[in-house]
Amino acid sequence: ITVGANFASTEPLAPRLDFINNIKIESSFKTLTDTCEIIIPRIEGWILKDDRQINNFSLFDPNAVGENFDFFNKGNIVRVFLGYDFQDKLMFHGYVSEASTQSPFTVKLEDAMWLLKQKTVNAVYKPKEGQTQVSLADFIYDLLDDTDVELSDYIDPTQIFFGKEVRFRQTTVARVMSDIRERGLSVFVEKG
Repeated sequence: ITVGANFASTEPLAPRLDFINNIKIESSFKTLTDTCEIIIPRIEGWILKDDRQINNFSLFDPNAVGENFDFFNKGNIVRVFLGYDFQDKLMFHGYVSEASTQSPFTVKLEDAMWLLKQKTVNAVYKPKEGQTQVSLADFIYDLLDDTDVELSDYIDPTQIFFGKEVRFRQTTVARVMSDIRERGLSVFVEKG
């Protein structure tokens, strides 16, 4: 498992955890969000207590220079590699959505749909001049702006229509994707 920088990678990076109790990955184009659950045993050298010295621990990199790097802060990028004989393959790329403070540590990850759950939209879209309906192209780029999620090049958003008006009231972009999915379109995240 590698944790850290916000860029795509198919190779393990440091900092890296090689001690894992269990990993459960649920991934399908039929689900909106792919998930991964990691269970990590309590290894004393990697445990950091909070200032109150009570049952509130976190997992950190003991080799980090200066400020301790807390591995599983919400939103940290985690890449899970599985394999044997030093032939590791990237199996999951996602973001920390939840981490326990109990032992053994349980960390829950979500793919990039987690990013879309962080952005709220409040907007109304009407057909552009010369059109009779709102197309996906009229709003999808606004929704994905500043999320690090991109629409696939295989999709022509000008050919998908949603009626005379599209209205989003204080909803997350992930909820919009769920609504699009309910209209019969496939919505899923590829490559993390």
